[in-house]
Amino acid sequence: MTREEWFDRLFTRLDNSKFRNSFHLKEEDVKYIEKKGLETIKEHAKDFILKRQAPAFIANDGKQTPMKGHPVFIAQHATATCCRECIRKWHTFKPGTCLGQKQQEYLVDVIMTWIKKDMKLYYKNNKEFSMKSNYDIMAENMRVKFLDYDQEEIVKNYSLKSDEEYIYFTFLLKEYSLSRKDGKIYKKNGKELVEEREFNALGTIYDVLSTMGDVNLPKGNYVDIKSLNKLQYTSSSHSLGEGFFTKGVKEFDKEPERLKIACEKLKGQPFNKGDVAYEISVFDFMKVIFQFWKSDDEFPAIINFFWDESILHFMNYETVYYASLAVLDRINEEFEGKQI
Repeated sequence: MTREEWFDRLFTRLDNSKFRNSFHLKEEDVKYIEKKGLETIKEHAKDFILKRQAPAFIANDGKQTPMKGHPVFIAQHATATCCRECIRKWHTFKPGTCLGQKQQEYLVDVIMTWIKKDMKLYYKNNKEFSMKSNYDIMAENMRVKFLDYDQEEIVKNYSLKSDEEYIYFTFLLKEYSLSRKDGKIYKKNGKELVEEREFNALGTIYDVLSTMGDVNLPKGNYVDIKSLNKLQYTSSSHSLGEGFFTKGVKEFDKEPERLKIACEKLKGQPFNKGDVAYEISVFDFMKVIFQFWKSDDEFPAIINFFWDESILHFMNYETVYYASLAVLDRINEEFEGKQI
């Protein structure tokens, strides 16, 4: 019998067990797994199996696995890998003998397979959490990947200030510090440094810094964001940004003068096309044009973004939309008078 065939049979039996099927990951378990990563969770599972299940004789057998406190504990009860008697009944490994390396690896495989399966179930039942979590995972992956880049080259390429602890830069008129040690990004809020948690900002910053675009490229020829797919040589006519730029549009339509003030607070320079249009600095070396058209009898209010045609030398195509959303977030922040 192959592994797949055995696992199909095993998990069908587990699903049909009212007791085993009563165990599921909760939000705190999922967040813990996302924070630590599946590889770390797997190491925890290996350690728990080695110390609590592998010995031939276990003084508290039947009580060595808590009912809560760690995702692996939940998985062990769900997969009947929680004690030697359950392991005997469900996995045929007899108690009274030490579990060998292959047997331990098998139990860990069962545990991790269940964890991945139950995480998918959790995401399916909690779509809003899933989307937020997916963005958190993407941001975490970018942070880790950033640590592989040559930080001195990044500092030199963009003429950034730095010291032994941080790389400093301005993003949408806010002062930021990027930790050299762990890659975390902080923004200045008064006298305090607050960790940046918004994906649109994080995704833009990590991508731009690691791409190390040529700041000496000619600039000033702006193109509509929807036409960038042609610049990256794709045959698709689909606009990734359809429906993206809606945040605040109704409020902007009611108070366009207030929108102008918000753009001017970001030191935007007036642009001549649009009911409200400004050229806004994203980084010291990068600008974007924000354009707003009010609604009329025929058309609804609409937001457009125009980026320099060299923008794909500084970030990926998809990131341009995240960057645009980051700009829109800041405009809304100033429009609403909030400080985040």
